[in-house]
Amino acid sequence: MTDEEILLKYRTTIDVGIEKLITEYGLTTDAGISALTLKYEQNFIKGFHEGVEKREKEKKDFIISVAQKLLAKGKSIDEIIECTELTKEEIENLQSQNP
Repeated sequence: MTDEEILLKYRTTIDVGIEKLITEYGLTTDAGISALTLKYEQNFIKGFHEGVEKREKEKKDFIISVAQKLLAKGKSIDEIIECTELTKEEIENLQSQNP
């Protein structure tokens, strides 16, 4: 998802957060509000991307743990590929790490 798509999809959430901070800090100048808005949007996008990366890593770690359990149960590489969508090389690497 591009930064522009993130801003568009979460516009209402972002605007609520910005309005809350404008009120909290008592901002009244256009320059102050613009600076806060820009920084808020940048931080929102950064946090969004970090969250996506974290979820992808957690998903990959979970799939690897499932593959390790399947290997321990004696399942074939082809069965593990079908269940996990890992590559043959990734599964062989797991096998070599845990003989």
